[in-house]
Amino acid sequence: MLDAGRVDFFITTADAATVAFEKAGLKRKPMDKSIGKSENHLLVARTRPGAPELIAAFNRGVAALKAKGQWSKIIAQHKIQ
Repeated sequence: MLDAGRVDFFITTADAATVAFEKAGLKRKPMDKSIGKSENHLLVARTRPGAPELIAAFNRGVAALKAKGQWSKIIAQHKIQ
């Protein structure tokens, strides 16, 4: 849709945009300018078996990364915030 001129822009991270452009065969680059910040969330379907356990395991993993000081390094490395 972007290459066909039906949309002017879309919102995502620079890394995700680069991968999406490459997969679509587009010779484009993401903007260097940030237009805002957002929080990151893990979404799991309520109907997925084991969904509460998956979310709990994810939260434990994030807590462990934060406790070791690795979370901020990952965020900075991937320019998430």
